[in-house]
Amino acid sequence: MSRLLALALLVLACASAARAQEGVTFGMSLDEVRINTRFNGSELLLFGTTPSGFPADYDAVVTISGPPGRATVRRKDWVSGIWAYTEGAEFAWLPSFYTIASNAPLEQILDPVEDLRYGISLAARIPPPAETEDLEARADFTEAMLRLSARSGRLTVHEDSVLWQDGTLFSTRVQLPVSLVPGDYRVGVFLLDDGRVVARDEATLPVHKVTMQKAIYVAAQQYGLLYGLASVAIAIFAGWLASVIFRRAR
Repeated sequence: MSRLLALALLVLACASAARAQEGVTFGMSLDEVRINTRFNGSELLLFGTTPSGFPADYDAVVTISGPPGRATVRRKDWVSGIWAYTEGAEFAWLPSFYTIASNAPLEQILDPVEDLRYGISLAARIPPPAETEDLEARADFTEAMLRLSARSGRLTVHEDSVLWQDGTLFSTRVQLPVSLVPGDYRVGVFLLDDGRVVARDEATLPVHKVTMQKAIYVAAQQYGLLYGLASVAIAIFAGWLASVIFRRAR
């Protein structure tokens, strides 16, 4: 009897693990983001459906994570009659941009163990300052980093921003700020059932900085005929203008 029970538990565990590896079918309104001199932010529309395509009582969480970097938080204290920086903490591997969108508050729909496993919430995603040994100081610096990053739009949480339709289709809109750092952004989608991740998938959203040289190169590659005609027209105009200038100089 005990062997049968153990076998049944093993089968359930395998089935649960296999279910957690199911993918999510989703798409995005942007294939890439190009940053130029006129870039003032962009809006990303993400939409998807349940793995089976049938209605289910799932919760959905969407995360977007930018390239990692470093950031330093310093503490100001009143020293000898002036405010001065006395100590600081450096955060390594801090995402240059990280946002969370969900259909409900995370503490209500996400199991803490699953959060640690997949690194979804800000507390699970942001690494503590490694060189700060005092636990109280580490907590203070981490809280300050989260507060400052939220104020600047670097780290944000948008609860109740994922919308479900008929328990099958979900969608959300994420505002990408003007301060995006070029690189590959990881877009993750998690479907939750009773707090546990039952399906997930991710995609890459490239963010490029487009300079004038890059724009000319892209135009030459994608619009060869128009680029050639424009080059000939510019050459003819430059020759005509030079001849006019030389005639007047005489």
